Amino acid sequence: MLEMIDYIDSNNPAGHLASREEVLELLKSGTKYQQDYEELGISKQRYEKSITDTTIESFQKWKEGVASLTHLTDKLTLLTHFAKIETDIEPIESLIQDAVAELDELMNLQVDEMRMEELMGRQK
Repeated sequence: MLEMIDYIDSNNPAGHLASREEVLELLKSGTKYQQDYEELGISKQRYEKSITDTTIESFQKWKEGVASLTHLTDKLTLLTHFAKIETDIEPIESLIQDAVAELDELMNLQVDEMRMEELMGRQK
């Protein structure tokens, strides 16, 4: 997900931001994400708290949590721990994926506009 944050920053129409933290805070300040909690099957309060509480350090914590799963031999314990990590990650992951999709769509529209301008220029 950090790669997606970097992608958002490098393709930001307003220019690069100072840090990953700044990109994350910009994403979290949006209001669109508030619609996603129902799709993820969690309460609005839990979803908003998860978004608000997520920091860049959270990504490292989740990575370490996933890495620690390799040491678990009991499948039920493994699945329980994985489900907890996945539930923690999903809200911010959904938000970031939505932002990347919107950015990709914007870039595709810009490319289409440039192609149309080029095509119109050739027809003159």
